[in-house]
Amino acid sequence: MAAVIAPAPAEARARRSFAALFELRQTYVSAEAGGCWYATVLLACPYISKTSDLHKVEIMDNLRISTARSELDLPLIHQFLAEQSGWAKGISRPLLERAIDNSLCFGGFLGASQVAFARVISDYATFANLVDVFVLPEQRGNGYAKAIMSAISLHPQLQGLRRFTLATADAHSLYAQFGFTAPLKPQSLMEKYFPGIYQNTPEQPDPH
Repeated sequence: MAAVIAPAPAEARARRSFAALFELRQTYVSAEAGGCWYATVLLACPYISKTSDLHKVEIMDNLRISTARSELDLPLIHQFLAEQSGWAKGISRPLLERAIDNSLCFGGFLGASQVAFARVISDYATFANLVDVFVLPEQRGNGYAKAIMSAISLHPQLQGLRRFTLATADAHSLYAQFGFTAPLKPQSLMEKYFPGIYQNTPEQPDPH
């Protein structure tokens, strides 16, 4: 069992706000160091809804989540998004690196190998948008997506936001566990969307 690191004030507030939603089964260690945030994954009981019971998930002590840019496996992330994803096929490596440099990124690691990724675009005050969430196909079914979402939900810089958005084709049940719902007023939302922008030929629109 790792020693508990005294949380920074912002993190302490974040943890208090989630105290009623999470029953920690393993010491949750995080620290501000070099602008990065680390967590030895939990787990815990993910948020289902304000009225439902907490649902326990398997405790994982081997998945490490980090926001350190230097730890990210950029070739792996690019290969998955450019070749396997349903929303970023054809994205160039330079464009992806620029996106990562301007985002808060979460990497999930087994040892030194990255197995999961998520990216949050935010002003850290009022708004955030979650994008590019994936777990490698061979590592799915182990709860790693829930672990990444737990880390995102608890991150000190993502507390108190007025709006937190995402788009998904088929993972609604995952995100619903963390409080995401269909837009309250969909008629008020507008967008400029170019789904085939990374490719030479247009593709069918997808919800990302």
